[in-house]
Amino acid sequence: MPLHENMKSAKIIEEIIDYLLENDYRKIDTFMDITKEETKIKVVVHIKEKSLLKKFKNEFNCFRDIELEEYGWELSNDIGHVNSLDALGTLIDNYEITEDDNQCIIILHRINNKN
Repeated sequence: MPLHENMKSAKIIEEIIDYLLENDYRKIDTFMDITKEETKIKVVVHIKEKSLLKKFKNEFNCFRDIELEEYGWELSNDIGHVNSLDALGTLIDNYEITEDDNQCIIILHRINNKN
């Protein structure tokens, strides 16, 4: 996998953690699985009282555009953004989110070699 693809995977984790910390979630586990087909990032947020599911669904949109992503990355070697979820949405193809009484699980999918 090219170095800039590894940097994008790191950026995804950085942005989701930044968003969660800004929203006062303090116990967070992350897992990443990179295969030939996709990069999958699983984030487990331990919650007590404050639900994350509805807030995340309302604020997060996936709108990945490969050409725009590559152009922006080459120009700045980073993804400029207004907030963490905007940057994250430009790097993700789709996601799943579930929540129970103790935790919220977010799984972010980024398709590799999507041309």
